[in-house]
Amino acid sequence: MSGMYDRIILVGVPGAGKTTIANKALEGTDFKIVNFGDYITDLLKRDGHIKDVDDIRSKLNQETWIEYQKKTAEHISKIPGNLLITTHASFMTPIGFYPGLPDWTLQGIKPHVFVIIEAKPEEIAQWWSKDTTRRRGMVFERDISLFQEMNRMYCVHYSGVTGARVKIIKNEDGRLNEAVQELRNVLLTPKR
Repeated sequence: MSGMYDRIILVGVPGAGKTTIANKALEGTDFKIVNFGDYITDLLKRDGHIKDVDDIRSKLNQETWIEYQKKTAEHISKIPGNLLITTHASFMTPIGFYPGLPDWTLQGIKPHVFVIIEAKPEEIAQWWSKDTTRRRGMVFERDISLFQEMNRMYCVHYSGVTGARVKIIKNEDGRLNEAVQELRNVLLTPKR
């Protein structure tokens, strides 16, 4: 079903501005927002694999993660309409990066554009340091720079697998409206 509709995947490290930009860019469009992470987290909690989202990085085994990525992608592929799917291109764990969208998730979703939202590492680090609700495991700007670089590399791979385009949008301080307009331009350009 997903091949009939536009599927745009929006990624970025936590704190880069994905949600803010997405919500503003969607105004007046026929796109629905779907949060891949919320769905997979709810499934994992429901089935007793994790207690909160931060357990994914530190406690979840790889086989379970893969199984639930597949379940989530299958669910999303059946949602009718044009979708802006927010997620993470990668996850930083104590033993390395997990791909956020391996090939088996992309086959069902069939995206035509990957949009990466990036912000200055020092601004993200500052935001992370104020967020006491999460256990992120890193707060150094160099870690955030690496995380953003890994997201680019993962999206290039995802593009190669799907044939989708990759668009990078900078969320610079004081220029939110420009980032919103860039995403709106992507949303309003048909996939053809």
